[in-house]
Amino acid sequence: MTSSNKRRYMDGCFCGDWVDVDVTQQSKFHEAIAQRKRKDLQTLLEELEEIKKNFEKIAEKQALLDNLWKFHNGDFAEQG
Repeated sequence: MTSSNKRRYMDGCFCGDWVDVDVTQQSKFHEAIAQRKRKDLQTLLEELEEIKKNFEKIAEKQALLDNLWKFHNGDFAEQG
């Protein structure tokens, strides 16, 4: 197997001959990266809550823009 295939495998890509990769030779560097990527459940829940708040802000801004567009087109006065 070529070293480029092994490098791609270690980066998380599965190449055509991925079964030939000897995973027992993982370096400490790759283990450290894998450890940093893992998050506990509480951290993931906090990040999810922040994403939900961002979606709510986007929806509020979309409603404001819709009202501004209606006002610009004169539709807002007819409905009120």
